[in-house]
Amino acid sequence: MYGLFSRILLQELDIDTLEILNKDTTILEFFPHWNDWKERISLPSQQLIDEARAAFIEGDYKTAEPILNQPTLLSSKNPEVLQMLATIYYDQGKFNKAIATFKRALEIEPSYTDAAVGLSIILNDIGRYDEAKKVFEEARALLDQKKQASGPDV
Repeated sequence: MYGLFSRILLQELDIDTLEILNKDTTILEFFPHWNDWKERISLPSQQLIDEARAAFIEGDYKTAEPILNQPTLLSSKNPEVLQMLATIYYDQGKFNKAIATFKRALEIEPSYTDAAVGLSIILNDIGRYDEAKKVFEEARALLDQKKQASGPDV
């Protein structure tokens, strides 16, 4: 959901647009797995994720990281939690930890584009070009399959 590229998109939107996205069903257009992930976690966990996401979007990783590392969230099977943590680890230069965390997110949701792109960026940055290309191409193929299965509106 609010991953590497989603964060860039959200930074370009104004506050009024964000409020509309948060109130309107159009949030599903931007984040199609929202309902699936939301159903997997309890309300207290969702509140923690919302708090962590807000800090993450603001770039306040010092606040977001301890929230995301809470056992309740780590065991929630929510790929967004793992994707945000992996991005934070990447930002801290903890590449091996970021790689492992992005991979865990992709095990939960193989078509989670932000995690796949994040993983491919790290692999590329550390010179593992073939592996980076493979991850990116697999994510692209999964996304293309989803688009074909869902029809032209996706």
